[in-house]
Amino acid sequence: MKIEKSQLRRELRDRLQCFLGSTQHLEEQSRLLARLQRHLDGYLDRHVERQTEGSSTASALVLLAFVPRPDEVDIWPLLQQWQQRSGAELAFAKVNGEQLDFICYPKHRYSVGENPGQGSELPPAVPLPPLLQLYRDLAPGREPIPERAGETLSFWQRHPRLNLIEPRSLGGSAALPGLKRYQSRQACGKEECREEGLREEPGPGNKVILLCPGLGFFLGNTGILRLGRGGGFYDRSIASLRQCCDLQVWALGYSVQWEARLQDVFEPVFDQSPDALFLEGFVAE
Repeated sequence: MKIEKSQLRRELRDRLQCFLGSTQHLEEQSRLLARLQRHLDGYLDRHVERQTEGSSTASALVLLAFVPRPDEVDIWPLLQQWQQRSGAELAFAKVNGEQLDFICYPKHRYSVGENPGQGSELPPAVPLPPLLQLYRDLAPGREPIPERAGETLSFWQRHPRLNLIEPRSLGGSAALPGLKRYQSRQACGKEECREEGLREEPGPGNKVILLCPGLGFFLGNTGILRLGRGGGFYDRSIASLRQCCDLQVWALGYSVQWEARLQDVFEPVFDQSPDALFLEGFVAE
């Protein structure tokens, strides 16, 4: 009998809960991050090499990331390394309607009140603390707060409905100045996409890697299958981003998330297949 997506999600969540915190969990995560780091370093090195060889049109390399939930791969150490590399940008997922925006992690932090607005002169450079320090400030049960109350404005906020941490809104008085947003064409419109940096062809456009979490994964006859949490945010965003930039979707998870029954629930009209899958003992590209 064919299983429903909702039932499969419940089973995968229960399986993950039994797996988390075990010795196997921590060992798998360490090996997975090392493997993913090697792939990211190689991708960035090839991109820099192409740029230095005299490409006619320069293109940015952007890593679109997520703030991991407790039952997702803890990618913070990997992002810390990426942040320290030159020639690449780092942006975090933020829910915008039925899709995702990706807000670039700022180069500096800003004091409250020093908000010159978009397109204005930025305040003097003040280095941001390492990403890992910001992550520790988001311990379970704590709200994202300014690093020092009344002095600096946090980059993060808790989504009002969904159980996730995301970047603050770009609009309104609470916005951080000077942030860059990557949007899908469907969300922002053709011209605005080019202004924000996700350019359409002709031209090479941006090189973008999207790190994508999920509840379940499998390699089927039609490619890599992924089962998300049910909101469809990643599927809609991936479909749109593929129309306006050079996108690589890299899914990552644990061995207990390998699930053959995804073949019974995968809907190719809507569900988007990742380009690569990183699981313990398995790498598909």
